[in-house]
Amino acid sequence: MKSISLKYRMMLLAMLPTLLVSVAISGFAIYETQNFGQLNNSAFRDQMLELRRNELLSYTLLAESAIDAYYKNSILPPYEAQEAAKDVIRKLSYGPSGYFFINDYQGKTLVHGAKPALEGRDLWDLKSKDDKYLIRDFDRAAKDGTGFTQYMWDKPGFADPVDKLGYVKTLDKWDWIIGTGLYIDDIEAVHMKLNQALDDNLSQSVWIFLGLSGGALLLAVLLFGRLTLKQGDSTDHKLKALSEQVNRAQEHERQAIAAEIDDSVEEHLLGLRDRLPDLLVDKGVSTEVTKILTQEVAKAVKAIQKISHTLNPKSLEEYGLAYGLDILCKQYNDRGRVPVKLYQQGKLSQRLPLNVEWEIYRTVQDVMRFVEQSEGDGKIVLRSSFAEDSVQISLLEDMVGFDPKSNDKSGSDMAALLLNTVMSRIEGVNGEVSAFGTKGTGTLLKIKIDLANESVDLQPALAS
Repeated sequence: MKSISLKYRMMLLAMLPTLLVSVAISGFAIYETQNFGQLNNSAFRDQMLELRRNELLSYTLLAESAIDAYYKNSILPPYEAQEAAKDVIRKLSYGPSGYFFINDYQGKTLVHGAKPALEGRDLWDLKSKDDKYLIRDFDRAAKDGTGFTQYMWDKPGFADPVDKLGYVKTLDKWDWIIGTGLYIDDIEAVHMKLNQALDDNLSQSVWIFLGLSGGALLLAVLLFGRLTLKQGDSTDHKLKALSEQVNRAQEHERQAIAAEIDDSVEEHLLGLRDRLPDLLVDKGVSTEVTKILTQEVAKAVKAIQKISHTLNPKSLEEYGLAYGLDILCKQYNDRGRVPVKLYQQGKLSQRLPLNVEWEIYRTVQDVMRFVEQSEGDGKIVLRSSFAEDSVQISLLEDMVGFDPKSNDKSGSDMAALLLNTVMSRIEGVNGEVSAFGTKGTGTLLKIKIDLANESVDLQPALAS
């Protein structure tokens, strides 16, 4: 009983690091993703509204300059100058639905570019669908100098009123208020779409992390059960075997979590980044807004990649790239789905930076996983060459075929999307990528890291 009790306690001690790592990684990734969404989503909307405010200011200045000659006129009678100015404002328009209006200080509509039937009416008590006194708000905003007001108004092609941002300004000489407005319902639509995308990714990540953590716990329990059945072996032998199995389980879990982060979040955001400009152009969003949104999505990609970079495999982290690739190929061969042959040549006197080793490792791992999951029979040949001036990796597969000429960014061609991810990874560490192949026949992927580049900071090599 003492022997079993001791093993039980040792098993708990061996399981504890796995469980703590799983909980820490899950919590960190979920917190970072959620925090990023909360900080940036409100910034999206504020930046887009600021752009609309600047547009309204520019349009109003143009309208003022258009009637400036009549407003400063000292020859025509005031009534004739005002009527001429009204005619000019009625004819001014911009965009698909932009127009101007003029009210007097008593709330009477003098000009309305979209609804001439409102001219001459006293709208001082007019309320919008959101229960605001429109004309009173215009009067207050114009006279206190703020100029901006938000309200609900009819939009052509829509059954119900939508959000609109207005800007008004006084023309004191004539007791007029001139103004215009821009619809902002598209801003809210984009804001909600990005919110939904981030929420979906966060929810998916939570389930992935919970599943992997549960799998790690189940594996540890099974290992313990197997250990208790082997009573004939010595305790030292059992504990040593258990330690090796738990360490291997930890490494598999860390690799799986990093891979799932890339597959479910990073690749999705990369696809969103590439498709976002076309989607926003179709919605009529301005080039400047599109640029800002694309930059923010790129920040999201970098944030996800930062989380992924913390999950280095133990073999790679402790012993370097050559050993990490060797272990990776053995794992794939153990699964037996696709045979992998590895040829390694040369040795570095100093280690590569950890981020460079990580990007090369994950690139090889992603491509091998993609080939493994594809239909058909074939093999993978991996060659690595380590020299004092460069590191070169070549990967040859004869099953899938990555077409380097493909321009498909829709996400339907997963091979093209993965190749785009590979190039982004390697070029991010100042490396070079070249691909040769055709879809369905095979691919030769070559990676080169120039160690003479000043940005590659070599580190003392570890003994292996």
